[in-house]
Amino acid sequence: MIVISVEPVPDNSPTPFAMKPLVGTAGTATAPATHDFGLNLASLPIGTVTR
Repeated sequence: MIVISVEPVPDNSPTPFAMKPLVGTAGTATAPATHDFGLNLASLPIGTVTR
């Protein structure tokens, strides 16, 4: 599994943060091969703004 995560500052944990907007499956390809990432929008917070 390959994860692109949004990390807090300071980041005191070696594990990925809970917000992981991009995820993919690691393969055995080497550069310049690429990997496809899928959107993981469920890991992002949601909210409502009332004015």
